[in-house]
Amino acid sequence: LVDIIWQWIWNLPNMIYICIVMTVSDIILQFATSEGGSFRKNELMSHMEGGPFSFAYIDLALNRMVKAGKLLREGRGLYRVKDDRREFLPSLSSLSIEIAYIFKSELPFTKYCLYEGEWINPFMHHLAGNLLHYLEVERDAMDSVFDRLSAKGYTVFLRPDREFMYRYVDIHNPKAIILKPLVSESPLVQISDIPCPTLEKLLVDMSKDPDFGYLQGAEYLRILANVKRAYKINEQRLLRYASRRSAREEMLNALQSSDYDID
Repeated sequence: LVDIIWQWIWNLPNMIYICIVMTVSDIILQFATSEGGSFRKNELMSHMEGGPFSFAYIDLALNRMVKAGKLLREGRGLYRVKDDRREFLPSLSSLSIEIAYIFKSELPFTKYCLYEGEWINPFMHHLAGNLLHYLEVERDAMDSVFDRLSAKGYTVFLRPDREFMYRYVDIHNPKAIILKPLVSESPLVQISDIPCPTLEKLLVDMSKDPDFGYLQGAEYLRILANVKRAYKINEQRLLRYASRRSAREEMLNALQSSDYDID
């Protein structure tokens, strides 16, 4: 009994924090997101067991959320979040298509992915637009790809670090290409038959890569909050890739922090 009392006292600050900052609806929606958007009632109850809310109150909250249109009831004990957010499927520029053609015709067995700085511009608050192009290739092929593209007249920067980016790279140059290694088992999606990063991969890379140093910190949390409001994010995919980049805890903290207003 003493152990139970001490455990309750130890958890009391967290329970007070949850009551003040997060409503039961917030917690239900957070749980639904972690489960990919749908969940079973018994799983939710198990997740919230021992928390500050009674099962009866949680059940009442579920019914209210269904009536308010925040949740859809899809069967006995099965709920799904009503999600008006869009899939992230940006378009590719002519330069990206040119680069993809080089891989298709000259490097057909080299794994790569392409994306563009313009994809992230709508999410930024106070920073100038990024017009760079980004190319990720297998680590063993980086030097040969760099030499091939350079010989064709492209402006390519090979694995620039934070200081190099600050001193020598003009992010407003739409013809410049940042070349860096492709992490194995990266989550990719085909856009116009060209391998591109999923939104989840892009978010993790933005938090880790030195060439994105100008986006990190408080600005990154703003970007993440904006992305979460506008687009669907698969948190399991994001955290799985974050684990490959030794950034799982960082991303968990960022996801939680971005739920609140960042001034």
